[in-house]
Amino acid sequence: MITDDDNKDNKELDVDAQALKLENRKKRIALLMNVYLKAVNAFRPVKFPSINSEKYKLSEKAFSEEINRMEYKADKLGGLIDSVADPDTFFDDSKTFGRDCDDFQRQWSIFGTRNGYIAKEYVVCDPTTFLSAFQTMHVIGTLSKNNKFWLTNYEMYGPFDSEEDALSYMSKFNTYSKNKCIVFSREIKEE
Repeated sequence: MITDDDNKDNKELDVDAQALKLENRKKRIALLMNVYLKAVNAFRPVKFPSINSEKYKLSEKAFSEEINRMEYKADKLGGLIDSVADPDTFFDDSKTFGRDCDDFQRQWSIFGTRNGYIAKEYVVCDPTTFLSAFQTMHVIGTLSKNNKFWLTNYEMYGPFDSEEDALSYMSKFNTYSKNKCIVFSREIKEE
């Protein structure tokens, strides 16, 4: 005879099984996104500006104000064709596209590298579904120096005591879903 307790146990098992299935799907999608991003970025060397601009010699606060005065401009087809634009053109007011999150992040990476920081860039997304993975893709970064870490997400936040603390600060932003995870990362160096 099946009791109410048995039904309750079965429902709890179903919920646990569904949660495990969702987590496994997220891991598979995150892995596929990582492979995709590695393949795309493997052939895209990191380009630094050919001009040694005075902008990169500003203080962190002044640099943040300088880059954030520039208007956000999505990549072609609303970001469907995504690429990091030539950093020499970031401050070109006549740009019609190509100044989105990865371009702002690259500016922070260049600024950090030229000022003695170790710069890393991360691609985060919500891998709940393939569609959500592409729709929520966002680029953030960290800068580190003297065992202190800063999150860079259009602006510079910190310092934090660890890279994990800096990255977890992203949860303070409304646009950052609890489902987002890092699917790609790399250190940025000027060759």
